[in-house]
Amino acid sequence: MNVQSTAGYLKSGETLREQFDRNITENRAFGYVTEAGIEAYFASDARVTLANRLEELSGKTAAIVFGPGAYWLAGERRDAFLFLDVSREYQQIQHKKQLLNFGMSWNRDSVEKYKISYFVEWPILENYRKCIFQDIGFYVDMNNPEVPVFSAIQGMAEMIRNVAQSPLRVKPFFAPGVWGGGGNI
Repeated sequence: MNVQSTAGYLKSGETLREQFDRNITENRAFGYVTEAGIEAYFASDARVTLANRLEELSGKTAAIVFGPGAYWLAGERRDAFLFLDVSREYQQIQHKKQLLNFGMSWNRDSVEKYKISYFVEWPILENYRKCIFQDIGFYVDMNNPEVPVFSAIQGMAEMIRNVAQSPLRVKPFFAPGVWGGGGNI
C-alpha cells in the first residue's frame, strides 16, 4: 500500500506565512479574505512529484492520497474519492488542543489561529469544496472521529436540496476572542 499525505507536498510554513501575510496582517482583529485557491498551499512541483511517485508503483500496489487538497494534488490519478470533513466549530475546539492551521509550522496564539482560519484557510477550503463537490463519491462527516458518518454524494445533494426548501435555524457557536467573552487579545 502506497500512502501519501498532502502534508509532504506543501510549501513550508514560513513560505505560507509570507505568502498570506497581506491577509493575516499585524492587526489583532482584522485582515483580508484571500482569493487564492487550494494550489496556493502546495509547492510548485507538487503534482509532478506525486505523479512520479505514483507512477513508480503503478500496477504494483494500491495508493491512497489523503489530506486537505488531495483531490487537486492527485489530479486525474484516482479511482475513488472520499471527502472527509469537519465543522469550523470542531476545528476551533481542536485549535485549543494545539492543532495548528493547515500548512503552518507554528501559531502565535489562538487569536492568530482564528484569523488565519477566517481570512485564509476557510475561504480557500470552502471554494475548493464547492469546485469538487460533483466529483465526490462519498462525503464523510468527521466531527465525531470515533463514529464517522458516511453519505453517498447523491444522498448528500438530496439532503441539501431538502434543507434549502425550508427555513432553518443554525446552531450558534460562541468563540471568545477579541470581540469579547474573555478571550485573549
